[in-house]
Amino acid sequence: MKLLPEKDYHELFRIGIFVKAVDGIIEAAAGAFIYFVNYTAVNATLFSVFREEITENPRSQFWTYIIGEWHTLSISGHYFWGLLFFAHGIIKFFLSLALLKRQLWAYPASAIIFTLFVGYEFYSFLYLPSLLLGIIIVFDIIVVGLILREYRHMKNS
Repeated sequence: MKLLPEKDYHELFRIGIFVKAVDGIIEAAAGAFIYFVNYTAVNATLFSVFREEITENPRSQFWTYIIGEWHTLSISGHYFWGLLFFAHGIIKFFLSLALLKRQLWAYPASAIIFTLFVGYEFYSFLYLPSLLLGIIIVFDIIVVGLILREYRHMKNS
């Protein structure tokens, strides 16, 4: 079933992959930050940056969730999470870059790897449901579908 003209699917593909590339850069930077910066210093910096928002509405579900998640990150565990975020971001960035350059090998590789990421996101969603994670899962599923559609289109042309 064709809901949109082919050029619109292609444009949605390019936008989705661009968003994934930017997200990969941000995720890799966050991972490097978490890995290399002292946990206590990060904690103090985050609190000083967001102090006003936290003190204005201390019962905010958003800030309660963020602070709770941050505090579950143990001092030694921040190395693991830093490396995980960094690796996840780098993989996402380079696959997105290869897709934007229309490298044929990147389509099936990206579809497989992004599907694995969706699997992990869904697993996380089952244990800690959140609207944001739900939106990310839907976005990632759409992007995987667009990758597969673009791959079929490239192979047929």
